[in-house]
Formats: sequence, structure tokens, C-alpha cells
Amino acid sequence: MNPRRIAHLLRERARIDEALAAEYERDDTEIDGEYSSTSLPPGITSREHFATECRRLGVGTKHGRIWTVTAREWLQARNAKKRHLRAVPAPESAVTMADADIDAAGARATRRR
Repeated sequence: MNPRRIAHLLRERARIDEALAAEYERDDTEIDGEYSSTSLPPGITSREHFATECRRLGVGTKHGRIWTVTAREWLQARNAKKRHLRAVPAPESAVTMADADIDAAGARATRRR
């Protein structure tokens, strides 16, 4: 890939990360309501997915087959999980990547004389 393109994509990623961080930090005091298996939150497409996310995030209450969680609790848990995402590492040089591939293959580099 073109080095200029890589640099552009890294700058764009940094801009998006800053925008997301600002969104996560916004005050959620105006959030009311409740999500449930019958009234799914945005981005959740099925009851099974909602139940899985409730378990993964450790939020909500299960009443029979129906999960229920407040909108505030849902958003706070989702935002807390997203804050812990790994940062994208800087691209490595071609030589470093080649050395890593050689090491991973169990081979060793030799010098020609």
C-alpha cells in the first residue's frame, strides 16, 4: 500500500477516535427509557444478540426469556467497554515485518558472502 495512503488512513483514524472519545464523554443525564428483548436498542438486531450483549456487559435483568435494562445503564456499560479497545499500532517497516515473518516461520536470516 502507498505510504501516503497509510499516513492518510492513520490521520483519519485518529480524527475518528477523537470524535468517538468526545461522544463517550458526553453527559448522559438526559437519557430515559428502557431497552428490552421486545424493544431493542439501536444497533442490536435480534433478541439473541441483545441477550448476549447483556451477559457480556454484565447489565440488565432477566425475567423468564426477556432481558430488561435501563437506557442509561446500557449506554454506560457499552461506552465503558469501548474505552478499553486497543489502540492501532503504528505501521512497521518492511524490514521489521520481514524479520518477524522469518522468526515466525522458525527460519533464521543468513548473510551472503
